[in-house]
This record gives sequence, structure tokens and C-alpha cells, in this order.
Amino acid sequence: MTVVVAFDDSEFAAVVADHAVHEAERRGAELHALHVFQLPWSLYVSYGAPPIDAEKIRRYQLDRVWSIVDPVIAKSSQTVRKVELEGYPPDGVLAYAADVDAEVIVVGSRGLGDFRSMMLGSTSHKIIQGATCDVLVVAPHTKSDVA
Repeated sequence: MTVVVAFDDSEFAAVVADHAVHEAERRGAELHALHVFQLPWSLYVSYGAPPIDAEKIRRYQLDRVWSIVDPVIAKSSQTVRKVELEGYPPDGVLAYAADVDAEVIVVGSRGLGDFRSMMLGSTSHKIIQGATCDVLVVAPHTKSDVA
């Protein structure tokens, strides 16, 4: 059995990871902690800007993600696999979960509201719509052992 947890680099990622650890332990499942890096769209529209170091940006974001999440997933009594991918986050999460035959995907809801979600898209909504397994969406106001 496999539980896949996917998160961004927000402080809320620790709460999402905490819920995923509990879910993996409850199910006796291996936990796959996943971050899908996507270069921020704002950098693509900076026509005429100096060249960017995409690798430096990717490394910074990954370091931030793991600094937030590592203390939480280290508490798991289950096997934990850390996974780093690149691409469009909802597609990356869905493809990875399908590849490992995940039993459940755990993601957070950032609580952007209807208008901002409509403009920016909702990763959790896209994962719910495309998943072939259960999806646990952790609400932004949710309390955990971490918060």
C-alpha cells in the first residue's frame, strides 16, 4: 500500500505532511512525499529580463520544501520515500500516484477563494477530478500535531 502526499513550499505543507503521516500509519502504508517543481509563470513573461538561473530557483524551492516537511515525515513509523519531479503539479501528482498505484493522495487546499482559484487554478481540485484513487484534501484551517 502507498500513500502519496504532495505539497508546495508554504508553511501549510507541514500540516499536510502531518495528516499524510497519520494516514500512512493508519493504513500501514509506505509514504511517498512528493514535490513537483514548476518554474513560476511570472518568470516566463519577463521579456527582456536578464537570463534566469532556473536550476538555482529549483534548488532553492526544494530546499525550502524539505526544510518544512522533513521534521514531520521523520516522525513516521512507516517507510518514507522523498520524490522530486518537475512539470505541471496536478499532472505530475496524478501520473506519479498512478505509477505507484497509490491508495490515497493527500494534498492541501490553500483556501484561495472562488475568484483566485478560478484565475490561478486549483491544484487540489484538478487532482480530485483526475485521480483514480481516494484523495484527502486538508483544509487550511485544519489543526495538527505540527501547528
